[in-house]
Amino acid sequence: MKDENQVFVSYGHVEEEMCKDICAYLSGNGFKPWVDTSKLQHGMLWRDEIRKGIEDSGQVVALLSAYSTRDRGVCLDEISIAVGVTGGNIHTILLQEENIINVPPTIGFEQWFDMSDWKKKKAEGDQAYNEWFKAKMDDVIRRLRDPEHVEKYGQITELRMKLNVQYAVGRQQKLLNEHYTGRKWLGEKIDAWLEDPNAPRRCLVTGAPGVGKSAFAVHYAHYNPKTAAALFFSADMPNYNDPCVVIQTLAYLLACRLSAYRKSLLWELNQEDRTTLAKLTEKELFDKLITRPLSQAINGDHPAMCIILDGLEECGDPQKNTLAKTIARYADSLPWWLHILIVARDVPAVKNYTKNALRIEMRGEDKNNLEDIRAYYREALEEKFGPRVAFLVDGESEDKSKSWVERKGATVERLKTATRDEKILALADKLSNIRSTARDYLVLGDEVWQRFNQKDKEMQGWYYKGVAEALKEFKGHIYYEEYVMLCERVFG
Repeated sequence: MKDENQVFVSYGHVEEEMCKDICAYLSGNGFKPWVDTSKLQHGMLWRDEIRKGIEDSGQVVALLSAYSTRDRGVCLDEISIAVGVTGGNIHTILLQEENIINVPPTIGFEQWFDMSDWKKKKAEGDQAYNEWFKAKMDDVIRRLRDPEHVEKYGQITELRMKLNVQYAVGRQQKLLNEHYTGRKWLGEKIDAWLEDPNAPRRCLVTGAPGVGKSAFAVHYAHYNPKTAAALFFSADMPNYNDPCVVIQTLAYLLACRLSAYRKSLLWELNQEDRTTLAKLTEKELFDKLITRPLSQAINGDHPAMCIILDGLEECGDPQKNTLAKTIARYADSLPWWLHILIVARDVPAVKNYTKNALRIEMRGEDKNNLEDIRAYYREALEEKFGPRVAFLVDGESEDKSKSWVERKGATVERLKTATRDEKILALADKLSNIRSTARDYLVLGDEVWQRFNQKDKEMQGWYYKGVAEALKEFKGHIYYEEYVMLCERVFG
């Protein structure tokens, strides 16, 4: 049961000292802070408990720092849940300067409180700190009790009561917690599409399973202020895939972000009881809850925004996909500034109803995708093994978009001017390769080259001997001499 005086406090544990001060002040002013250190116990499913804590709280306060907003941080989980529950109605307190905090745009449009100099104030002594802290927290308390803010939260709460809202955040949390990099090229294409007045109202991003479609979608939704609402579907979550429920949830998320539409939607809903909604078709619901109140609320200029629908092919009956049909029919009836970004596998159920959409394909062999993969592994290696190992491994990586001859020629040229560490790594790698090839050559002879992409023995010899020439500074070393000897044995 919701307690209007309970305040959920999200924080990173390196800010625990400041969190205690803030919670104590909230308690002294009649609020009940909810923090994980006091509420979570051993054996609890912490994500479930955090979600319940947010749902039961009248307000949410997020303490932001570079630590709390880092990738794969628990606070991003909490913010993601809170956005779904409160519609982004979150009070943010900056504990470090704004320019070093990765403030998620999902809450970045909310006014924040700057307490970034708290450590400096503490160093000035108790009296200076206490006076400064009281002034800052009094502003926070006023905001928590502000009638306009309370009204907004009341409207959002009322919408959740009137609509069948099923907002799944588990998949988003999982994707946000995974290492992510690259996809800048895709984000730029989406931004350009949104700003082009002559572009189609819908954009379809397709790709094979595992290519990173959903990872891109969740990060774009979480960090890009152009996102008006985002829904993520999965076949293993049938409760979230009913088209009528999806439309109601979408209306709720849009209302959380757009205040004028929120008031218009509430007026529309107050004309009829909830049972009426259950009798409407998908098309009727879309018109009643989204198209009509949105057009009435926002008619003039408005920044371009988009609705993100990820995994649309998994919503409802995969053969009929009534939601895809509804979107195809009604997308052009939405205000000109609101676009629909569909992220899905390239299947007929989606393709058939997005024929006029801008199409962007994420292909595994595409140069941009290969570079993203390379950047992903480079960052992952640096995180686990440090920058030196990452640098060395990156130096051994090849541009797979080029031909075999181009790649190998570039490798030989690079090795001529590479660092000693890079050359040592290359020698170890190529020595291991030629040892294996030489063993198989004794058994199979020239048939061994049929195992390789490059089946021409002379071209293989050109490459291996080119490496030997590039590494000739190691002449006289036992492993270099072994490498040269094996090359002569195999290639002559």
